[in-house]
Amino acid sequence: GKEIGDLAQIAALSMPKGKDAPLVELGLGTINQEKPVILCIGHNVAPGASIIDYLEDHGLDDDVEVCGICCAAIDITRYKPGAKVIGPLSKQLKFIRSGVADVVVVDEQCVRTDVLEEARKNKAAVIATTDKICLGLPDLTGVNTDKIVKKLVNDEIEGALILDPDKVGEVSTRVARQIAEERKSLKKLPNLQEIQ
Repeated sequence: GKEIGDLAQIAALSMPKGKDAPLVELGLGTINQEKPVILCIGHNVAPGASIIDYLEDHGLDDDVEVCGICCAAIDITRYKPGAKVIGPLSKQLKFIRSGVADVVVVDEQCVRTDVLEEARKNKAAVIATTDKICLGLPDLTGVNTDKIVKKLVNDEIEGALILDPDKVGEVSTRVARQIAEERKSLKKLPNLQEIQ
C-alpha cells in the first residue's frame, strides 16, 4: 500500500524519487521565528502542498516558514525542499508549547488528542483538514475565505475544520501572516520542566 501511495505522490506532485531527493533542514533550531510559521502535523501531504502552492502563487514562499512533524514533514520537504522537518511525533508537544507555530494544521494521524488545547494556550490558530479528526471545530469548508480568516484572526473561534486543501492553503497563510506579529512575544522554546 505505501509503495502505491509513494508512486502516486511522485506522479501527481512531481516528488523526487530515490537519489534525487534533496537534503533538508531538520530540528527546532532551523525555524526562523521572525517569520510567520505554519506547522503541518500528520500523514496527508495535500494540505501542506496546498499551503506551499499558495505561497508560491502569491510570491510569499520566502516570507513564511512551513514546517512539519511526522510523515507530513517528510512529504512537504519532498514537495518543496525549503520546508523544514521539526522531527518525529515525540517533538510535537515541545514545538506546540514553544509557541513558534502561528498556525497548526492537522490531518488524520499522529496528532495528539490535546493539540487544540495546547495550541490555544499560546494563541496559535488550529485548522483540522479531515473529518477523521475534527477536534470539535466548526466545519467552515463552505464559508467564504475572508470570513474564516477574520474569525480566526479576531479569535472568535478556536479553530476551523476545512476539508478543501486549497482553502486550507489560503486560510493558513493569511492567518499566519496576520497574527505572527502580535504573537512574537509568545514564541520561545520551553525548558524540560515546562513540557513534562
